[in-house]
This record gives sequence, structure tokens and C-alpha cells, in this order.
Amino acid sequence: SRPQVGYKLYSMKFGADLKNSVVPEWAPGYIAYDALKAQIKAISGAEADERDALEETFFATLEEELEKVNRFYLQKIGEFDAALAALEARKPRSASGDALGTPATSDHRRNAINL
Repeated sequence: SRPQVGYKLYSMKFGADLKNSVVPEWAPGYIAYDALKAQIKAISGAEADERDALEETFFATLEEELEKVNRFYLQKIGEFDAALAALEARKPRSASGDALGTPATSDHRRNAINL
């Protein structure tokens, strides 16, 4: 059974939760959950002689989706780094010419995982 949240029984499934949490302008970067789920259902209902081909298609699609999400992630990191660099360029400078505060770009930048 699902946990209760307040007086309402929590019954939302992952796919519905994912759809409800999508940032609209980032939608192209999300994984195609419904398509992958449909492929899994097709595999589970397939005859043994069809299963290998369906699994191969599923894993190829999954790899493509992961690469798509990773490309989107890398793009967003680039955009955020550029915005951060622009903000840092506007940061007031001390008498010695150093930016005031702690460096945020190179020392604290996240590395993307190449899949």
C-alpha cells in the first residue's frame, strides 16, 4: 500500500509525478519515460522468440535517451557557467584588483558525467 499524505491517500505513480514536475522549457531534455515504459511492457508480454529483438531496441532507445539527457545537462551547465561568469565580471573589485568574495567558477564548478 502507498503511504498516506495528510488525509489523502497518495496514489500518484512515477510517470504522473514526472509529468507534473516538468519544467516546460526544459521538456525536450527529459527522458521519454512513457515510450520506455511501453517498450518494457511489450518485452514482458512478448513471446520468447521476439524478446531479444525487443530488448535490443529498448536498450538502444534507453542509450539514446540517456545521451539526450546528458547533452541537455551539459548545455545547461554551460549556460549557467556563462551567466555566472557574467555576474562575476560585474562583481566589485578590491584595491588589489581581485574580485571580492570567494571564487565560484573554476573552483566550484560541477563536472558532467560522460555516459
